[in-house]
Amino acid sequence: CNSNYIFYLEAAMTNYLFIGIGLSLLIYFCFVVFYTKNPISFALFWLVGALTCFTISLLKSYILKSKILNCIYLLLIFGIFFFLLLFCSHIFFILKQIHSVPRTNIDCLIILGAGLKGEQITKSLQFRLETAYSYMEAHPDTTAIVSGGKGKGETITEAQAMNRYLIKKGISSDRIKMEPDSTNTYENFLFSKELLEKNVLAVGIVTNNFHIYRALQIAKKLNLQNPVGIPAPTELLIFVHFMVRELFALIKDKLVKNI
Repeated sequence: CNSNYIFYLEAAMTNYLFIGIGLSLLIYFCFVVFYTKNPISFALFWLVGALTCFTISLLKSYILKSKILNCIYLLLIFGIFFFLLLFCSHIFFILKQIHSVPRTNIDCLIILGAGLKGEQITKSLQFRLETAYSYMEAHPDTTAIVSGGKGKGETITEAQAMNRYLIKKGISSDRIKMEPDSTNTYENFLFSKELLEKNVLAVGIVTNNFHIYRALQIAKKLNLQNPVGIPAPTELLIFVHFMVRELFALIKDKLVKNI
């Protein structure tokens, strides 16, 4: 009798745990979609996670009675712990880059695009441009390549929008080159490399802090001249979202040998 009571108590506690996690993921999914003002494809990760937790909670009693379902359940739990382990190691490498101090002898910056809404600069891209502007103001001899093509929902290329922004801030147009064809980080560097002057000895990579580690790995793979990370901030409320998305992007780049 006591053992049955403990069994059902543990099952109930597990159910409440999955319901709590599921609700948290669902709330975060709604927040990400609302906060960014347009549905991001990767935001579905949080919705799928929430639905998975709710399904496990509802079917927990059946899972415990079936050997096959119980094995699937254990594999799922193992998968979650493995993902958390990967995520923690990913955070460690990113945090190392976030606190890096930019060098003062960088010849050229490559500013990576981050999406537009029509032709309007997004917050993430604004952070990158403000970081680049501050560096270029402090180092008048440093030039920049603004890199980014035209994606879905964009009416001009990211390079054009970035070029406009920096010129409006007071940076001379002859210090800026545009790379308007890239569609991902690998292409950002591949195409920007063709625009680099031969006398460039060090290249600064300007992107948001969550992205800096992967960007540097790709830049090194393409043999850019002494790439140095110049991390721009990220909105704190969606930092976790971008960090998780970046982990999957890192895995994908490793699989296709971009890094």
